[in-house]
Amino acid sequence: MLDPQSFRRQAEQLGPGQRARVEHDCGPGRVLLLSNKEEGYSAWCFRCGEQGFIPHPAPSLSERLAVLERARNAEVRASSSVALPDPRSYDPQTWPSAARVWLYKAGLSNDDIERLGAYYHPPTGRVILPVHRDGAVIYWQGRDVTWTRKSRSAKYINPPVDKTSLCAKYGSGPVIVLTEDILSAFRVSRVTEAWSIMGTALAAGVLLDLAQQGRPVVFMFDPDAGGDKAIREAHRALDLLGVRHATARPHRDPKYLTKQETLACIESSAPWASLSGS
Repeated sequence: MLDPQSFRRQAEQLGPGQRARVEHDCGPGRVLLLSNKEEGYSAWCFRCGEQGFIPHPAPSLSERLAVLERARNAEVRASSSVALPDPRSYDPQTWPSAARVWLYKAGLSNDDIERLGAYYHPPTGRVILPVHRDGAVIYWQGRDVTWTRKSRSAKYINPPVDKTSLCAKYGSGPVIVLTEDILSAFRVSRVTEAWSIMGTALAAGVLLDLAQQGRPVVFMFDPDAGGDKAIREAHRALDLLGVRHATARPHRDPKYLTKQETLACIESSAPWASLSGS
């Protein structure tokens, strides 16, 4: 077991969620991995296997309230502009584990995360998902990856923009699949073009955009009844606009489906999609 004092000074230089490799007295090279985790500083040597741990002191009530207040103020500042909030951490290995796991759980690799443009924003403790159009940022979402229904914070923060025709578009293909969230659209785009409407309601501008595309549309919302009413209303509108459409019923959230499961789900509900060669 490592003496906590042998790595305390170096560990305390790490920010929340950060890791670093440093030298260990068992031999040459940076073989000692230090991590600043939520519960404390940990150390583990790749060579000799020795490990150590220094717990963080429990914060007082006033300290916890101060942290919440700083986060709220940071959220207000970040949400005031469509410009992506700074500072930005693009290396998932330096993020808190919950932030990394949220994206990894959805099947994203580090390369996928880079393509998506996602990054961690330390002041708010959120993962930022940017939305681009013609190379410019038009919107972004900041996801609280530790959010639960009992949380005091909002699940998402975002800038105030006109959402009349707002959606996040990914990929290309003969069929447009509509999803609720950004990660689901990004994952479905492996099969065909996918748009995240960031919710369940289909805005008027997005409906007109779909009509102008001249391609069939498949709804692939989360497997709950929350979006059923919105889908029915959208189907009626698409009928009036002469757009062919169908509804896919995934057995789980689309962002957690494999490519094969996504393809099967779309083609089972819309046999005319013919995506097997994609």
